[in-house]
Amino acid sequence: MYIVEYYQNLMSLVHTHNVQVGWWDNRDKWTHLTKLMLTVSEVSEAMEGDRKDLMDDKLPHRKMLEVELADALIRTVDLMGHNNANIVSDLHQIVAHSRRLMDEHQPPVPVILFQIVDDIVMWGRGEHNGDVVIATIHAACDYLGLDLKTAIEEKRAYNALRADHKRENRAKEHGKSY
Repeated sequence: MYIVEYYQNLMSLVHTHNVQVGWWDNRDKWTHLTKLMLTVSEVSEAMEGDRKDLMDDKLPHRKMLEVELADALIRTVDLMGHNNANIVSDLHQIVAHSRRLMDEHQPPVPVILFQIVDDIVMWGRGEHNGDVVIATIHAACDYLGLDLKTAIEEKRAYNALRADHKRENRAKEHGKSY
């Protein structure tokens, strides 16, 4: 049950913070599919980091793969918070199932990342919800030996101090809008 409480709390913290700092101000740009595509872009960045074996540029002590998967999970819980979702009570079972499949098939990183993207697409089609995306990212990080929880905490702390994440800077011409 800990995993459910952790992600439910994370969803509340992330979404409340993002609303407070203005990431949801311009809702005509914040469509469900736009947010999902931004999540896909995080997974694409994870692929690039893994392909080139890069360290992250924001958290240089961490692999880019790990930080970008943390970013994808942060975006997922933010959108779930916007949708007033609740984390399903059997999330631990979904994670365990995903992890068993990874252990059984031993997929390479591109296959794992493709599965995450597929889960995001299926969420966009209404075939399931963000819980499956959370479960796949969580299981993938566990399988790959990545410290997802700490990467999320460090990335959230880093983002809170970023000048390009401040509302006044985003409002400027060519400011970061989403």
